[in-house]
Amino acid sequence: MSRQVILGSTPGPGRGTWVIAAVLVAIMHLTVGFFTVGAIGLVSVPAWGIVVLVGTWAAAAALLVRTVRRTPLIAMLVPVANALVLWGVVMVGEAWLGWTA
Repeated sequence: MSRQVILGSTPGPGRGTWVIAAVLVAIMHLTVGFFTVGAIGLVSVPAWGIVVLVGTWAAAAALLVRTVRRTPLIAMLVPVANALVLWGVVMVGEAWLGWTA
């Protein structure tokens, strides 16, 4: 079956792009998850802080599943944004809430 290309339109990413992006995004997200658990272990985070950090990570996972299907290359920004949020929460917790390492 051949694909018909209409002038002025650009084809979306192929299956190979989606698979490669999905694997890379999964690795990136699992790495952020590893550092989330590490931050919880190294910094004295209260119970509500653990719920916020793990909840943020889980919400990012749901966003990833949705984003990688539509725009696989843009989905790679989600783990980066999640890592920045994690870093920001730990820094704010240390500076303003008295969390210690």
